[in-house]
Amino acid sequence: MRNPRAYAIGGGQIEELSTTEIVRLSLPSGPDYLEPVPEQHIRRIENPAWPERKEPVQVARFKVERKWHSVLSFWSPIDLLGLFLSTLGPAPAGATKRNFFLPLVAVYGKWCAAITQPPRPWVFQCTWNTAGELFLGASQGGHYSDMRVTGTWRHA
Repeated sequence: MRNPRAYAIGGGQIEELSTTEIVRLSLPSGPDYLEPVPEQHIRRIENPAWPERKEPVQVARFKVERKWHSVLSFWSPIDLLGLFLSTLGPAPAGATKRNFFLPLVAVYGKWCAAITQPPRPWVFQCTWNTAGELFLGASQGGHYSDMRVTGTWRHA
């Protein structure tokens, strides 16, 4: 990582971001993936307002549990992968949309699909500036949202 401060990341957080957080949310046995049930790739905690009755559900079973790194919060391995790839350094000299940024987004998309369960993200993007700094992101995926099991979790 060449410039961690540009992303509000301390140098000591790089290893944690690249290993611990992604592994905790990864299948098949990441503790934050497995619990609370049902399994999914979003950091979450049980919502104390979740009712015992099953129908009709007007509340989400879970609340997003954010993991803070400096001023940014993360709760999905998709977010963490985008952050990790974004912090590997600036784009190489001569990088263009066609020869670098679009292929990078394609690789990011394939990796996001590989590390999450359905539904998978379907929108991927890269924002970059003239200095070559880049920022990857994607729509959410890997969440279980059957309303009978998770209530309004998809809308939380």
